[in-house]
Amino acid sequence: MIIDCRNETQEEMSLDLHDFDAKEAIRLLKFHLASVSGIPVIRYLKVIVESNATDITKGARKRLVRKLLERQSIKWTEEGNGETILIRVDEIDPKKLSFARKPQ
Repeated sequence: MIIDCRNETQEEMSLDLHDFDAKEAIRLLKFHLASVSGIPVIRYLKVIVESNATDITKGARKRLVRKLLERQSIKWTEEGNGETILIRVDEIDPKKLSFARKPQ
């Protein structure tokens, strides 16, 4: 499962990227950040970057996700021994994301 919105009161949306290679994970994260940023009812995007299973990317997925967030000046916290990155998306202005599509 890629996306999981458990219940409306949690204000949290999960994005599971641990089954994707690093480049595909970044593409999906950019899409979801551009789509859900600035929506008040979704406060957090919980990005699952690793699991207990062996990581065939040797940490590349997690490094690229963190690098993208740093380049965009997006604040995040790590949970679950670094397996999950929690992003406060309701505070992100989607117009300021360099990868978001600009209206023509």
